[in-house]
Amino acid sequence: MVKCLRSGWLLLWLPWLLTAQSTNSEIIGDSYFDNEAYSAEEIDALVQNYAVNPIIWSACETTDLRALPLRVDLKAALIELHNNHPAVASWQELGRLGNFSPDELAVLALFITFEKRDQKRGNFTQYIVIKPSSSAFDIGKILGRWRQNLSPNFFWGWIMERDAGEPNLLDCFNFSGVYKLPRRATTLIFGAYRVQWGSGLLYTTNLMAGRTNDAIGNLTSPRARLSNYLGSDENRYFFGGAVEHSHKQWQWRSFVSQHRFDATIQDDLVTNLRTDGLHITAGQIAAKDIVQERTIGMGGELTLKYFACGLLGNSISYSRPFKVLDANRQIASVSFYHRFQFKGLTLSGEAVWQNRNGNAFIENLIYGEKGINLALSVRHYSTNYYAPLAAPLYKLGSMPRNEQGIYTGLRVKLSRRLWWSAFVDFYRQITAEEVAVAPRMGCDLLNDFNYRVRSGTQVQLTYKLYTDYNSVSYLSPERKSIMYLRYHQALNNSMSVHFQWQTVLVSSNSDQRAAAFCCYYKWRGSQVVWLLGTTQYYTPMGLMLYITEPGVPLQYNLSSLKGSGCHYFGLLNIKIQGRLNFSASGQLALARQRSSSAFSFSGELNLQLIFDL
Repeated sequence: MVKCLRSGWLLLWLPWLLTAQSTNSEIIGDSYFDNEAYSAEEIDALVQNYAVNPIIWSACETTDLRALPLRVDLKAALIELHNNHPAVASWQELGRLGNFSPDELAVLALFITFEKRDQKRGNFTQYIVIKPSSSAFDIGKILGRWRQNLSPNFFWGWIMERDAGEPNLLDCFNFSGVYKLPRRATTLIFGAYRVQWGSGLLYTTNLMAGRTNDAIGNLTSPRARLSNYLGSDENRYFFGGAVEHSHKQWQWRSFVSQHRFDATIQDDLVTNLRTDGLHITAGQIAAKDIVQERTIGMGGELTLKYFACGLLGNSISYSRPFKVLDANRQIASVSFYHRFQFKGLTLSGEAVWQNRNGNAFIENLIYGEKGINLALSVRHYSTNYYAPLAAPLYKLGSMPRNEQGIYTGLRVKLSRRLWWSAFVDFYRQITAEEVAVAPRMGCDLLNDFNYRVRSGTQVQLTYKLYTDYNSVSYLSPERKSIMYLRYHQALNNSMSVHFQWQTVLVSSNSDQRAAAFCCYYKWRGSQVVWLLGTTQYYTPMGLMLYITEPGVPLQYNLSSLKGSGCHYFGLLNIKIQGRLNFSASGQLALARQRSSSAFSFSGELNLQLIFDL
């Protein structure tokens, strides 16, 4: 324990030996990001990436703004503003024309600039989480990320990570880099990287796996085809090398990977790929890096003015047989992607064929004109379809629970400051996770209103309804409704208050209701930012709420609420001479015991250090 603490503090001061570029990190804990479409780990990595390579307002495209990991209302306001005012040259003018609050402008400054910046050498960020464990303080997590730009065309970096209770100080370590050949449209990626292709049927994220309030954005994928990855997720990336080359309207890509996964092994069969990245118990340690995956893929894409299409093939082999692959070790796939755009109409989709008689397709139709966007999507995943490094609505490596479904979405600009988004999704599972369980079917419905009252004031109301029932018996459907209200008020350029309220109602044989209320006050100075707030909650047995509270860093402030009780939290950010950025956030949790009126206490301290030379 003492040795671990000493090593942790050595890591804390390691940035003094490195060069870096600071980011406005105290904003990361606020609720301005798309936490449903992007994981907290991805958002945190993207914030640091844009700090080195920000978007230039006058030179960016709509696709650049759509790719930002921001809430849908912020992106929609940015896109509309850029279409009407591409020559904006100051934050004051952007705030006035876009009706943005000071806090929102500070968030946008993480990603956007108005003039080309000098090339920075890199950044180093160190996170440490300290929490009590067995009546003693322990380092709950250590995460260090270093990004280094050696030239305008060459970047590389590494990440190290340890979760709470793990026996090794550096449980996970990887590196990644990008090199662009001078005067050639060729990019080389080495180390950890990700592949995004088509509608996400094969790689990264299926578009229908994480549906957000953006009814139209759920059907579009703005992410780059190949991109480096500096996250601490130990499973969902490739590791090896990739090449991307462009010539006129053609793009060619090829990649190879050799990566090890954590997995559960029974009777020499891989029954499940572990995705939590924890190595604490004997079983988790035994499952570490037990399966090796080898991947090779290549493909091409043609992009014209109104039409684009591409073909991608890949082969993946595993060191052990998979239960979901009928005890096979290898799977090969071919994917065809197409996109047709003409004025306000977009038709896009992807179809995949596999060597195990598996197939899947998604076809999307989107129409947008003068503040009105309509969308229709159909999808189908066959029984034998298997999506490596993707998520066909369920976790990687589990038994197939593939489905077919129809999705319809609508987004309307009701006035200059009021947007309404809605979607309805009907689905039917093809294969249950267990033979004894009948396939499920149901309907998901969302209504979202976002109203900007005036500059510095925002009201957002979201209503979601999930209806799920057994396809054999329709007598006892389960309905879960979620109501979410967010209100943000900027008092002036330095002070703001934020309120958010969430309630969940589950109706089946017996109704259950859960609710949570969070509020905080924030003050921003030239060198110091501090914040104080509280969360009050109640959940009955069997229900859980998730709420995002401000904290440092982002991946540690999503609180899961069970039972009843309250949280008190605070945040402090200090900048010293423009070179050192230190942030600390703490939380004290008081949970009421179900069997009595007594409270239990817990807490944690999060530290973040960014050094700049």
